[in-house]
Amino acid sequence: MPQPICAYTLPNNPESVGRARAWVRIMLTAAGREDLIDSALLIMSELATNTAVHATQSDMIKIVCEVDGDTLTLGVIDYDERQPILLTVREDDERGRGLKIVDALCDEWGCSPCDGGKIVFGLLHLHAHALQPSAIRPHPQPHAFA
Repeated sequence: MPQPICAYTLPNNPESVGRARAWVRIMLTAAGREDLIDSALLIMSELATNTAVHATQSDMIKIVCEVDGDTLTLGVIDYDERQPILLTVREDDERGRGLKIVDALCDEWGCSPCDGGKIVFGLLHLHAHALQPSAIRPHPQPHAFA
């Protein structure tokens, strides 16, 4: 995993998860890839939440959202030496599904050394997630109430 070009630094706490999602939305809109926003927000939500819950030795995190050629990279850099673990969960477990969701949505995911810490990342290969004309739906117009 190459070093990210652009990252957004946030405190490592649950409140930063929403800010991470907002930044991903801004970055994908600027890149003209609104078609990826729903999946990307869910992936980032799970990555940032996983970091907030488990990377407790890291006060700050860096959020990564980069479109490079035909790949979207989403990631969270933290400075906790512990590695993420893909858990086996039972149907009635209340926690432990975050990385399973990342695994299901991403073409690849992993953890690599980065910026003096580690990055937990997910990759979407854009050719596999191309916007299909039939998938374009106009946004519903708000209804006026009398």
